[in-house]
Amino acid sequence: YDISPIPYPASNAHMRLYKQLRLASLQIDPHAFGSSYERESQFDESTWRARIDKPDRITFIAHTMNHDDSNGEMMVSCQAWVGSIMILSPEMLHDFNLPLPRSIREEGLSVYVVVGMWVHPNHRNRSLGKRLVLSSLEWAKDSKEKDTEAPKKVLLLEVKQDNHAAIALYAKLGF
Repeated sequence: YDISPIPYPASNAHMRLYKQLRLASLQIDPHAFGSSYERESQFDESTWRARIDKPDRITFIAHTMNHDDSNGEMMVSCQAWVGSIMILSPEMLHDFNLPLPRSIREEGLSVYVVVGMWVHPNHRNRSLGKRLVLSSLEWAKDSKEKDTEAPKKVLLLEVKQDNHAAIALYAKLGF
């Protein structure tokens, strides 16, 4: 397995594979998301592209690998996309006026938010969730925000109360 970001701008092949993975996640684990297969299966191509092709967010994919991938298209020619995580940057969140805890607002922290974390059940218990979260943390740590003087960053995530596996994973990672 490998963890790779979807490139910006994403190719049509990347978009197709992301859409397949996202819709599968909504069908297999509908309770884990704030959206539904019924809603997102109706999205047109421009809506899907708007989700991925933005400089203010990044999506990491967990995927199996072919060993002969040397042409830079490893994520498209890989055997299967099996997990994903998206991280939203402070620039993206600026327009949303999230109800942040007072301590975060008062400290003026740069806020990143994790959304859409999922690993296919056939590929769980292989540390892919951990690797996806750690990739997101690393991206946020290395990211440079525009027009901000915030010296510190915070990564937020939301998880449904009955998603015990996700809660356990996040707790192990210090959330």
